Amino acid sequence: MSALLRTVLPLSLALLVPALALATAAPAPTAQAPDRLMTALLDCHFGYAQQHFRSRASATEIATAAASYCDAALQAVAQDTYLRALAAGLPADSAEQSRQRMLADLQQMLPGFTLDKVIQFRAEADAAAPADPSR
Repeated sequence: MSALLRTVLPLSLALLVPALALATAAPAPTAQAPDRLMTALLDCHFGYAQQHFRSRASATEIATAAASYCDAALQAVAQDTYLRALAAGLPADSAEQSRQRMLADLQQMLPGFTLDKVIQFRAEADAAAPADPSR
């Protein structure tokens, strides 16, 4: 065995063994794990904006309709918040307060999200459209 190989091989193994151990270990749950219900709610609003941005409705009207259309997803997120709070050991009244806060926060945030998406989609469509020579 060459001198170079005798030097490099132990070093390579020393680096490879811990890397393999980390790669095969079960991943630890993190707080950053995606929340499937929240993702579904945002996807619902995104999809509604994407589907209706070409309509004659204003962006505000589309955001209002999206809130109604996606209400079941919103309620699922709120219910999940309630169940997580109970699972964490909070009393039922505190869990209900958490659910109500989540609903209020999302009801404030989601119209802005949907408005932003409608405006973005309309701007992209306008930029992609050929210029009108009559203007």
